[in-house]
Amino acid sequence: MHPCYSSTKAACRGLAALLCALYAVLAWMPATAGGTPPDAPTNLAGTLVDGRVSLTWDVPDDDDSVEGYNVYINNQYRNTVRTNAYTRQLEPDTLYSFYIVAFDEAPRRFSAASSSLTLPESLVPDDLTIPPSIPTELTGTLDNGTVSLSWEPSTDDEAVLGYNVYRDNQYFSTVSDPFFSRADIGDDSHSWYVVAFDVRTNFSARSERIVLPDPGPVDTTLPPSVPSALQGSVEAGSASDAITLNWEASTDDQSVAGYNIYRNRQYIATRFSTQYRGTVDAGSSNAFAVVAFDFDGNFSIASESLTLPVGTEETDPGTPPSVPTELTGETTTANGDASVQLTWQASTSDVAVAGYNVYRNNNYLTTVFETRYTDVVTAGAAFAYSIAAFDNFGNFSARSAPLSLLGEANQPPFFSDLSDQNLQVGQALELLLRPVDLDGGAAGILISDPPAGVQFIDNQNGSRSLTWQPTIEDVGVYDITITAFDLKDTSLRTSQMITLSVSDDEPPQAAPFTISITQSAYNLVEGDAQGVQIPIALERNGEAREPISFSVEAANPADAQGIATAFSNDTLTDNSLDTSLTLTLAIDVLPILPQQRRFIVTATDGTETQTASVTIAVTPVALDDVYLLIGQSNMVGSSEAGAKQANAGGLDEPDLRIRQANVRANDVTLYPADGDYTNTGLNFSSPAIVTAQDPLHEPIDPDSMSKEGTRIGMALSFAKSALPATSRNIVLVPAAWSGTGFCDSSGRIAQWNATPTPDNPDLGNTLLFDRAVARVNETLRQTGGILRGILWHQGEEDSRSRCAPFYEENMTALVAALRTDIQEDARGNAARGPSANVPFVTGTLSR
Repeated sequence: MHPCYSSTKAACRGLAALLCALYAVLAWMPATAGGTPPDAPTNLAGTLVDGRVSLTWDVPDDDDSVEGYNVYINNQYRNTVRTNAYTRQLEPDTLYSFYIVAFDEAPRRFSAASSSLTLPESLVPDDLTIPPSIPTELTGTLDNGTVSLSWEPSTDDEAVLGYNVYRDNQYFSTVSDPFFSRADIGDDSHSWYVVAFDVRTNFSARSERIVLPDPGPVDTTLPPSVPSALQGSVEAGSASDAITLNWEASTDDQSVAGYNIYRNRQYIATRFSTQYRGTVDAGSSNAFAVVAFDFDGNFSIASESLTLPVGTEETDPGTPPSVPTELTGETTTANGDASVQLTWQASTSDVAVAGYNVYRNNNYLTTVFETRYTDVVTAGAAFAYSIAAFDNFGNFSARSAPLSLLGEANQPPFFSDLSDQNLQVGQALELLLRPVDLDGGAAGILISDPPAGVQFIDNQNGSRSLTWQPTIEDVGVYDITITAFDLKDTSLRTSQMITLSVSDDEPPQAAPFTISITQSAYNLVEGDAQGVQIPIALERNGEAREPISFSVEAANPADAQGIATAFSNDTLTDNSLDTSLTLTLAIDVLPILPQQRRFIVTATDGTETQTASVTIAVTPVALDDVYLLIGQSNMVGSSEAGAKQANAGGLDEPDLRIRQANVRANDVTLYPADGDYTNTGLNFSSPAIVTAQDPLHEPIDPDSMSKEGTRIGMALSFAKSALPATSRNIVLVPAAWSGTGFCDSSGRIAQWNATPTPDNPDLGNTLLFDRAVARVNETLRQTGGILRGILWHQGEEDSRSRCAPFYEENMTALVAALRTDIQEDARGNAARGPSANVPFVTGTLSR
């Protein structure tokens, strides 16, 4: 049920009332004469130190002379000054908001308010959207028509500005203090509650409600009566039709609070009277109903439905809308959450399509009235979505083809530029610690084993400073560990050890040059031909102009794995002061996980050497891992019937990150000896890619999205074991067939030979090889994935004496042909060819 209260709208009314009150104060002043008011004061600036505020601002333009300024503190008038400066003692360690209003000579004309200034800056929170706490302990009395309310004041990270008072769920008044009184209310029963708001116009949730006069103990579970006599009219328009609804009021043992209006069984509005006015698509037919609710949160049964225009219910309601098509989605990750943006093509219907139901992982999620929806899910998890359309008569289409999406994993924050520090006794150190997070979230910082005297200062801007001025007693070497951790998932963290070396030797002479790398979120995406560019700045000291040459090495061998490096200029001469380092990472045979790698840049003039380090994030290529499954019955899955454990927690429970080509069954009627084994229509059912379920070689039921078969194979277990080593989906391509081999035996009509074998009557044809290549190529096209390996389990059929001598030769030819004939993927043509590095895993029988 949708909420029947809108604190946002009510808050807007409250703010409007506050402004009205302000202008009411000004209204008693003499009427303005001709001319224009002053411009709003600009460039308001100031300081607030130990409670003493000093403000200045620019004198605004005016057709007359500006006579003075009104100063407002926390939205309340505090003083009038005649110059463009203001000083006053306030409470220390307290946050205040200021603005200025200018006025000219009598009769007064007032400017708009200046921009607001909040001081002191050290107390301004990072998050300016935090609302005040909810007002509590609301009490009140009603005496001879005078209502008096009081409550415990709210708190806020800045300052509570005031409170909006509501009567019977409608805005009534605004006050600045936690009490309210008003005469001439009358003695009728009314419901009251309060909402707090702060200087940023953030609004709290509403307080608990009280009823005055106090009705005493009552049964608070009784719902209102059903709204009756619902009737309405339609006024046709060119773009939309205007709808008017009226109904008889409901009754309640205490008081009816309002009514929720529904169109086609979906909530659209709340009203506090017995009328609703709205618009619908021009020419559309819609069914309306009304539900009453009281102040205790009890809801009536819905009224009888009314279809407008009247009489459209005679239209044939039996034909459902068409199935939504072209469901697509994009994911973006931030702060540990993935935002999934879904879009699809609109359905069509004989009557108007009323809306769409969105399903996540086969469970109903929500209803929308547009062809798009944004969902927020946990980053890194896999989700499958589908859409069903419905019309005004409750007819539902079949669900769309499912869309499986994988949210990018929330990566840990890290420091891009931490390096060892060499200090002299008495030398002041300030090391700025600012973690970078590719997901855009804030990060926490920990430091372990710092030497005595080290200060760890929060800069209130997402960074911290490590400061230290070592003494003679601090001479030595100190290893400290600095950790950046994700504030939403504290288990996501990156630690780096640096060494602080303190010496009392004579300080070395200044080096003739220094180099530096700007701290940034450097992200190297696997397979990106552009790589990541890291700017390097050179600063020469004095008159030194020797050529400076650059080199780079990884902090350890693992960091160098697969990385290619290049400088835009590896030698700087004369006045050249900058170069850049480009790192690229080609897609390798095995998938990788998100990681960080550290590199050390060295610069030398032949005599002096300077270094700078940089840590980069490495993001895996965002393409699925594809595996081809071929062979005979052991790969098909020849287990006993009933072996499948697909229940929750079972060994064969489907995993949304493991998908498969939804292939046709191995039916000889589909694949005759003279058939086209490479035909896509013969090889794939609809939808073409689905969540993997045993038996893999059977198509999925499009209605239940499940399989009836209960036999299992090895491939699903293989995929589950491979998941921890990849950040992507795994897509399995079933292409095996029971009882098959290279040899033409047992009456099989299709064999696995990679090339025709007319000179050997014992060997068969290439139909199964051709079919396997066609299936994996179509899967690569559908998914855009990368062929990560081929799994083969076969040998029994070729173990007979007349076939066995050819097995090694046939296998060698098969492997070479598959590596050559399967279409290229993101690894490029270097990953294709008879000896290309495409893993081929074979299982054979002891015979």
